[in-house]
Amino acid sequence: SRSYKGDPSLYLNSVIHEIKAELKSADYNIRFHALRKILFVYGEGGDTTWAIMPVIQFMESPTFGFKRLAYLLLSLIVDPTGPELMMATNHFKKEMKKSNVFELSPMLICLANVIDTPLAQQLHTELITLHNNIAKPLVRKKTSVALVKIFRYAPETAETHIETLVKRVSSETSNSVLSILITALNEILKTQPALYPLMLKPLYDLLERSKNNWLLIKVIKVFHRLIGIEPRLKKKLMEYYYKLLTTTNAKSIEYELSYSVLVHFREFEDLFSLAINNVSKFLRSTDLNLVSLGLNMLELLLIQEVSKLAEYLEFLQGLFEKATSLATKRRLLGLLMRFSGRTYFSSSTQTVLKYLDSGKNPEFKQDIIEAVLKLSLIHISEPTRLLSISYAVFCLKKK
Repeated sequence: SRSYKGDPSLYLNSVIHEIKAELKSADYNIRFHALRKILFVYGEGGDTTWAIMPVIQFMESPTFGFKRLAYLLLSLIVDPTGPELMMATNHFKKEMKKSNVFELSPMLICLANVIDTPLAQQLHTELITLHNNIAKPLVRKKTSVALVKIFRYAPETAETHIETLVKRVSSETSNSVLSILITALNEILKTQPALYPLMLKPLYDLLERSKNNWLLIKVIKVFHRLIGIEPRLKKKLMEYYYKLLTTTNAKSIEYELSYSVLVHFREFEDLFSLAINNVSKFLRSTDLNLVSLGLNMLELLLIQEVSKLAEYLEFLQGLFEKATSLATKRRLLGLLMRFSGRTYFSSSTQTVLKYLDSGKNPEFKQDIIEAVLKLSLIHISEPTRLLSISYAVFCLKKK
């Protein structure tokens, strides 16, 4: 309590002692209040590991308010490495046979937060069955989140359920549920890439018919992973990607597609040119978020072909001088120092060193000095020139 002036640990110990006594009471209100006190102890950083078993017991309560609070507490205080969680397995199995949305929702939220490998191995069948049988999109959405965790902690279960999951993707009408199901497919691909052929048809269908930008982003990310597994997919995807890049007005879609094209589609000239144009378009935007995304794409492009810096060097130097955002200046400093090489070393260092005269952020000034000196050691072999540059930087720093 804020009004308590003594040792906080002594106060928390006294509260814990009260809670343990109140949990044994036959009075519903007293026990409910004890559960709320456990939440307080957790919030104050006190030890709550002793409360896991009582909380699991209260999950069996017929009173909804009691169960909801118990689910919240379990997701907060449970030790994933401890044995207590397995005690809740039968409870979760029993609850998943219900159809009441209000009871299922907090249970599924709790399960998604506490699930571990043993629990995933025990509950995957019941969870898939619930997902297939429940009518409410809200519950299917929460079930889908739990399925993502199932495939993360028990990837061997994916082979059993992949066909059912793919059918659900094809028939699902809710974009929010679909979005999480796509995440589940992506999770499966991380550990079971051989299952990819079963996923292709519904993913192609979504790429062609979906109008939801965030869902399309998820699908593009999955295909980005799939191309790494099966490069022959590029020939068919090229048509979809070209159509999307030439018709969409959504910057988020343009970025995801352009990034994927820069990584995987260099041999397709028309498509690759569209992605290159988007790099320039993003960099010249007045929106700093788009500029940052443009720098991401440019960095990727320079990693592949450092000679491309010649086309962007003057623009990047001008952007460094005009940028008002310190975050943007840091990104530009990193790019200029990383890719300038011996050819553009002098030009790039002169640009960034100007900041030492006018800039107000001493920490960033220090970053510039360290970056320039480090690059000087790499690209200047003559001791006299290196010493003169070091002295010049020192003089600028003193200013």
